[in-house]
Amino acid sequence: FGRGETAGSIYTTRIKTFMKKVLQLLLRSVAKASYDVAARFMRDLEDTLYEELERWQDERTHDQKKALAVLGAPTKWQEGISICREIWASDEENPFRKMFRDTRDILPDERQLRRARELENSRFDDSDEEAQAVNDEDDDPDGLCDADIDTLTPVQRLLRAKRKKARRCKLPREKPNITVHIAETLPDGTLGLGLDDADEDQRGIIIVQIHKKMQHHGWQVGDRIIELNGQEVDDWEDFRGAWETAKQCAVRGVVFGIVRLDLDPPEESKEPKCLNCGSKGNHLQRCSN
Repeated sequence: FGRGETAGSIYTTRIKTFMKKVLQLLLRSVAKASYDVAARFMRDLEDTLYEELERWQDERTHDQKKALAVLGAPTKWQEGISICREIWASDEENPFRKMFRDTRDILPDERQLRRARELENSRFDDSDEEAQAVNDEDDDPDGLCDADIDTLTPVQRLLRAKRKKARRCKLPREKPNITVHIAETLPDGTLGLGLDDADEDQRGIIIVQIHKKMQHHGWQVGDRIIELNGQEVDDWEDFRGAWETAKQCAVRGVVFGIVRLDLDPPEESKEPKCLNCGSKGNHLQRCSN
């Protein structure tokens, strides 16, 4: 709902459209359910909605008291909360109430939003400190990242992969120590490589097999691809997206950035610069300082 911006008609329309679309999608969950299941679902949905609205109201009220610039003016978050409540209570715009209009007993009663509560004194005085604290907080409260992956359920494995990816994103950018240029693929349009996921704590994908017709390019089993035409590759999704883009747009082949074990990264070439003004490149030929 924004962080203090003035409300407007375009914003109102967007909130209404989004809210109604979400409710229409959720309605499918109870379209063929019994009345008691539908009643419980709607009450749970209402509880969740109001919990989020009340939490947002508390946080934004706290922010508004600290931001003198927005005092006395209607704000987006205030109007957004009001719109969501109006749609939920409307017999025409709320698809749940519209569907069960003739069976009023299963519909929840009208609900009021409680008053904003005072938040506890914040430990942080500005957004920079708050952002730093969020980064320092435990990103794995359930301990999924340290657990034995064979003991996790499919859902827990998805959560683990998401958290591992978030951790990798915080690491400094890794530089390849070798590059491979591919001018053309095999006749079937493939790279002739067998690829697999890298370790959870490493970026990129691992080469596990090489077609004999592609060995002359310098590939080695165990190479980890971390770049494709300068675009970072963290996992399979990144690689697939970068590869599809390269096949459509690249005109001079594709360059893969690789990390190879037991190979030092190449030394960065130092570009000469002017000793007088510090400028680099062709400026050296015409500097008059």
